[in-house]
Amino acid sequence: MIFYLLSCVAAEEQITWSGNVYTLTDGQLETAEDGTVELLDLNDSLLYQSQAPYTDSPHYHEFTIDSEHAKQDAIFRVTATGSNPTLWRSTIPETTSIWLNGSLYSIHSQYAQNLLNSLSLNPQDLTTSEVVHLIGRTDVPEEWMGISLSVLAGDGTEQPVRSYYYDDAGFLLPADSSTAIDLFVAINLEPGPITLRVSPPGEDTIEIMYPTRGGDIISAVYLVP
Repeated sequence: MIFYLLSCVAAEEQITWSGNVYTLTDGQLETAEDGTVELLDLNDSLLYQSQAPYTDSPHYHEFTIDSEHAKQDAIFRVTATGSNPTLWRSTIPETTSIWLNGSLYSIHSQYAQNLLNSLSLNPQDLTTSEVVHLIGRTDVPEEWMGISLSVLAGDGTEQPVRSYYYDDAGFLLPADSSTAIDLFVAINLEPGPITLRVSPPGEDTIEIMYPTRGGDIISAVYLVP
């Protein structure tokens, strides 16, 4: 699952789903005072637009959702000044819920570019190009030893996913089957339906699809193999 939730217990015809929205800048989360959040279905159609109900906390966003959409897989599309639209996949809860603080954010364009450049990759600049980057982080890196990753880009071609782990000095190094995986990335992907494939040893492959547009960043965070 990509997105952790705190949920209440009452059954309702309409629910609210709410929480703080941030921007990841220079490795730090800052409140997104001018952020916008859309909730999309897996065909990239708008389901709901969030509202910021509190003038003194414009980074707090809230959806009012019809119960018919409960348990439906959906995409958060988060935007803010200086950031590329950032996609998160989740499942709409059954009851009024709050997403965990710090778990929903957009990724600042320059931070993403600097991160990918630091890995000696050649990422296209999302502010001027129509491709998509995927940036993933694992919840328990040791549980990802031996897992293989690949991605199907929007044009149907299979593209490599590069994996990394932190060494004892805190440096990111290329991962292999004998190491944990802390970070994984795929760059310069053609937009459209992009599918991340996660293949644990001896188990079925898990496929996670994101409907994307040029200039998007997929944030594949909190994945559990």
